[in-house]
Amino acid sequence: MKYRSSRGIGTLGFIIMLALLGFVAYIGIKLAPIYIEHFGFQKILTSDMMRSAIKNAPNLAQATIDMRTQVAKGFQVNDVTDIPLNNIHLTQNPGGAYQIDANYDVRKHLMGNVDVVVTFEDHEIVL
Repeated sequence: MKYRSSRGIGTLGFIIMLALLGFVAYIGIKLAPIYIEHFGFQKILTSDMMRSAIKNAPNLAQATIDMRTQVAKGFQVNDVTDIPLNNIHLTQNPGGAYQIDANYDVRKHLMGNVDVVVTFEDHEIVL
């Protein structure tokens, strides 16, 4: 009985593995900025400036204006460009607490006629 020694991965296997790793890295490079902007947006929603602007407003209409002003300033500071302000809404619960709801999609071109759509739903309660 003759045994063959293991020789490891072949040239074709190595090329296929490199192609798959390259594709995964390409997708990661395309998706990373979307999630970095989302984490910046979450930081804006939970900031103390946002909370104080909403709490100090006399009514819901003024609180909405103040909230959108703070979000717009945060977008400039954090260089957030893919989140539209009109997808951010402020509501007041029966107990008097405010709730910020942000539902938005981000679409990025991947390759050819293939796009990536990432959907986010954020909810923040301001007491």
